[in-house]
Amino acid sequence: MGSPAAHLIYPHLNLPRVDLWLDETGYYEADGSQRLLARGIERLPEAVRDALMRSAHQHGRRVNVHDRFLNKAFGQQRCPFLTHLVGPTPYLAIGPNDTASRIHQPDESLPIANLAASVHQFRSILVTAGGVE
Repeated sequence: MGSPAAHLIYPHLNLPRVDLWLDETGYYEADGSQRLLARGIERLPEAVRDALMRSAHQHGRRVNVHDRFLNKAFGQQRCPFLTHLVGPTPYLAIGPNDTASRIHQPDESLPIANLAASVHQFRSILVTAGGVE
């Protein structure tokens, strides 16, 4: 994603309107609570916000919402995804990683319980938003 080519190409993509950007790299804290990174979450339909929180609670997770993007800075250049595609569209970073994660490394930490909770959460959002099941 940090490719200079993406910075050249993304501004010229003619993408359809997107209602929600989902980033698959979210985090669970050591105590099992979810660190939900979100921007514009208040602009999501209430039913989608409720499904997101209800799904986390069904798996016994407390949710801590942080009003920010996943850190995707690449030196002096920001992530082309955030710079050119997301804009004001609501954004959620949810996913199965935990604080022991070494994202994209051979010893990346992906606990099975977090995977199950994340799949349920993604599915709950999509079904509630009228997407595919």
